[in-house]
Amino acid sequence: MPVTDVGRPDDLTAEWLTAAVGAGTVQRFATERIGTGQMSECYRVALSYADGNTGSVVLKVAATDPASRQTGLALGLYEREVRFYTDIAPRIGGPVAPCYSSGFDAETGVFMLLFLDLSYDEFKKEGRLNTQQDLLEAVVHGAVKRVRPKAMTVFSAMLGLLPIMWSTGTGADLMKRIAAPMVGGLVTSFIMELLVYPPIYFLWRKRQLEAATRTPSLVPPVEAAVQ
Repeated sequence: MPVTDVGRPDDLTAEWLTAAVGAGTVQRFATERIGTGQMSECYRVALSYADGNTGSVVLKVAATDPASRQTGLALGLYEREVRFYTDIAPRIGGPVAPCYSSGFDAETGVFMLLFLDLSYDEFKKEGRLNTQQDLLEAVVHGAVKRVRPKAMTVFSAMLGLLPIMWSTGTGADLMKRIAAPMVGGLVTSFIMELLVYPPIYFLWRKRQLEAATRTPSLVPPVEAAVQ
């Protein structure tokens, strides 16, 4: 399994993104936190290429909180997700976002996945992002593509936590108190990512689309002089 040196957004460089994405020379980039994951964090990385084109990718890394990171590491969530995109996704095809780069370090818990900001980028390149309806279709398209990988991640994690919820042995009371909020967080994040974040993303991109399509008048007003 590949090991990565990129554990935080601050570790990104234009050179690394150029090599990872392979769509041109990245001249500059900007990161923005998205989502509220418990054991991982997601960042949208806006790319500006040397030829004037733009793009967007999503960086997913382990949580900064040591307890959350240790929990994700102990449950095998990081390794499982990296293996899904490196070993399984290339063979099953279907609506899975391309993963440009991935890495996992079992000793330190450093974990990284770099995805294409898929639907918005596709629609923009194909010239289908001209109206609010086009933007809405792109957002819905992208949300649908997240159903399968998100469902697999959530359900596999819950299968590992449910036996703890039903345990009755020594220390069961303590472990149940730890597992219960994690199960709730998995369910909440699943609902948030598929039902709440897409509308917020739509409103954000809508403002950008309106700003881009708004063309100021080039003809100065003519004032009639009445004598």
